[in-house]
Amino acid sequence: MAISITEVYSYLIWFQIISPFGSAEIYNPTPFMSHISYNPILAFAIYIVYHEVLFNNKLTQLQFFLYSFFAVTMTFNMFITGGRAGQVIYFIMLSTMIFQYFSAKKIKALLMICFLVPGIFLAAYQTSPQFNERVDLAVTNTINYSENTQSSVGMRISFAINSWEIIKENPILGVGTGDYPIEYNKVNLRNTPEIAYSTNPHNMYTLVLVQLGIVGLLSMLAIFYYQIKIALTNKNAFFHDLGLTLPLIFLILMLSDSYLLGHYTSLLFVFFSSFLHKDFEKY
Repeated sequence: MAISITEVYSYLIWFQIISPFGSAEIYNPTPFMSHISYNPILAFAIYIVYHEVLFNNKLTQLQFFLYSFFAVTMTFNMFITGGRAGQVIYFIMLSTMIFQYFSAKKIKALLMICFLVPGIFLAAYQTSPQFNERVDLAVTNTINYSENTQSSVGMRISFAINSWEIIKENPILGVGTGDYPIEYNKVNLRNTPEIAYSTNPHNMYTLVLVQLGIVGLLSMLAIFYYQIKIALTNKNAFFHDLGLTLPLIFLILMLSDSYLLGHYTSLLFVFFSSFLHKDFEKY
């Protein structure tokens, strides 16, 4: 319901029926939160709807129609908003869903992925100016990093390079929780004074390594290991599939930002983890 309401407002802004409000712009209509958080949450919601359409044989014709309709509108909404990490997750989620649906036919699943993923990508690239521009910008800023250090991609590369200096000096236990801004500012002033210092490196793995070292990183990865382990043993198709997809999504998401630091996505992770990775059959 929350995603549906957000999606309605997103389209109202995009079609210029109402004026942008909150963090929204006409060409990036995400009114209630930044596109950095919105698109990953939208991708996860799309997965749930896709799963119902493909796996729930008990849906009525009306439910099947409504779910399919929202799957299409949410997919389109994904590419008129600017969250590149969420868009990458959409394709990862789609590939995961196809493998789950054709679990006994791996070759068929692979062929479907090779057809659908490039097809949707090219369709979005050709029809969505926002998606087209964001893709081109990411490629250009990565290739010409030294000339685009102030871009979102350029700053992430600088954050990673500067943070690595801190990690090399404190590899085992890190510099301590909350000390990233202080330690990073020292390195930033020395290496890249033209770039504003950051309170986090926009990469969850780097943030944990700086603050808690290898011990902290292994502890965090253990959470995902046990989530995947629990999901693999769950005989309920929904809990099995969603229980695998949630950690997979976050393991990839965390390469582009500190998604367990931001409260929107961290609450999403905690909320779904609380029941997806619990063996209710024992109680």
